[in-house]
Amino acid sequence: MNNQQVAICPDASASLAIGIHQFVLLLIFCLSPKWGQAQLNPKQKAKVDSLQQVVASAEQDTIVIQALTKWDDLVSYDNPTLGIELNEKIEALCQKKLNDESIVLGDQEKKFYQQSLADALRDLAYIRIDRGEYDPSLDQLERSQHLYELLDLKK
Repeated sequence: MNNQQVAICPDASASLAIGIHQFVLLLIFCLSPKWGQAQLNPKQKAKVDSLQQVVASAEQDTIVIQALTKWDDLVSYDNPTLGIELNEKIEALCQKKLNDESIVLGDQEKKFYQQSLADALRDLAYIRIDRGEYDPSLDQLERSQHLYELLDLKK
């Protein structure tokens, strides 16, 4: 069988040529994550709609964080951009509660916000690693690990 060559970058002075079979395999490899993304089924869509309503109407931040976390669990694998958005909202809410000196938190409440913050930072890091964003992911992993150690949790 004739193994034709394909120039990856024909304008470059030292073009990289690979066989047509390798090119097709490379193309399939690069596009396969996009093909593998599943759409939400009707039950999952209904769950997301319900969680969106909870986020919009809840008065307690703990309920909002729980809803955002469940929403993230449903969508972040297939929609990492939305996963980042949801986890950044969780991070902001937790930081606000943990850093505002005018807010007095009980031990359980403080642990909830620390745990939620650690989980959000970890999830943000994993999404960013998948996207090749290594510097911010390292910082987020270190911050989450510090929180897990404070909570005496090893993840």
